[in-house]
Amino acid sequence: MAGKHTFVHALEQNAKNLPGALAVVQGARYLTFQDLNAQANRIANGLLRLGIQRESSIALCLTNSIPFIESTYGIWKVAGVSVPLNYRFKDEELINVLDNSDSVGVIVEEEFVDAFLRIRSRLLKLKFVIQVGGQPRSRDILSYDTWLRSQPKNKPTLIWPEQSDNDIGYNIYTGGTTGMPKGISYNEKAMIRSTLEGFSGSVPTILQQISQAKDTTLDAVPGGAFLKSGIGRRLLAAQSTASIVKWLLLHMPTQYRSRPAKLMAGKLRVLIVSPMMHSLGWVLTFNLSKFGATIFLLEEKSYRPEEALSIIENNHIAILGAIGDATLKPLLTTLDKQRYDLSSLQGIFASGMPTSAEVKQRLLQEYMPNCRFMDFIGGSELTGMAFRFYTKHDTEFSKSSFPVNDRVMILD
Repeated sequence: MAGKHTFVHALEQNAKNLPGALAVVQGARYLTFQDLNAQANRIANGLLRLGIQRESSIALCLTNSIPFIESTYGIWKVAGVSVPLNYRFKDEELINVLDNSDSVGVIVEEEFVDAFLRIRSRLLKLKFVIQVGGQPRSRDILSYDTWLRSQPKNKPTLIWPEQSDNDIGYNIYTGGTTGMPKGISYNEKAMIRSTLEGFSGSVPTILQQISQAKDTTLDAVPGGAFLKSGIGRRLLAAQSTASIVKWLLLHMPTQYRSRPAKLMAGKLRVLIVSPMMHSLGWVLTFNLSKFGATIFLLEEKSYRPEEALSIIENNHIAILGAIGDATLKPLLTTLDKQRYDLSSLQGIFASGMPTSAEVKQRLLQEYMPNCRFMDFIGGSELTGMAFRFYTKHDTEFSKSSFPVNDRVMILD
């Protein structure tokens, strides 16, 4: 049985407890949790037949897609290591990352496979290439769909221990802006811990914002009557309250719980626009899926704000994962031309690049009446360094910045 703290355990429990609940949707294609678990089993069995061992690294050169999600789970089911690749890497960067990560195989979309044909002879550790979409470009490349159909959907039988939350399961590489891409290894425990630590550093700021919120804002939240009282506001502003909340965050249980998953299944719908090859898209996808959320993905390969807005409106999306101004500025421009009903949207998580003050302010105050904006400031090496929280009732909107706290200090 997979460790109780792992994403694999959560998937298997969701497949058992919520078999018909939607796990992931991309255009007309969708998988329930039962379907997703079966697909992950097929991938895991296929990888075993290809001869991978415990802690073998498998690279994924994929855009946000169902194959990305099911392949990641399949790799974890055999206690392997997922290595998401930036599909914009140049040949030398790909060689460096694949060699540095000791990747023995790669699952790659058709449009990126030519790069691997060019560099295959230089990748001495690479044993197989699996192509997603289209006909394989070479005889020694496997077709993803054909390979998958030939695998059993039962849980793989391993001759080694299953993956635990202490095992390295995820190697992410930087964008290479300061030389060759650099790798960072994460296990689930470290990934979740880093995110919670980053959030905890912003607790005093968030509590202060709540303590200064208007009565009408607090009326809309549980316990609002107490929070807007004099005692409630003083309690929120107290340093001791922030210390208690931070302690609770860092000591909260992170293992799978069936009750929250059952409550959230079919209700919490998440649109991931940020690439899953980077931290934010990956963290949101697998952490929220763990608790029964339905993950929606764009169908088109190129980002088109009209598609994102239509998905939010038509599917009552509650959470949006975005990349700062790169995705949110075009969203705002589109909204200025055409109205969409975005009342279902409860939260935006933005990272990867700064979001300008005007974009945040106008989105919240003009188009997203029920939304909270979370600026997520971090990096590949430090998943969560700081968060900044905004609502439509704020009077000051700043560009993303690092608040100085117990996780961030100014050296010079």
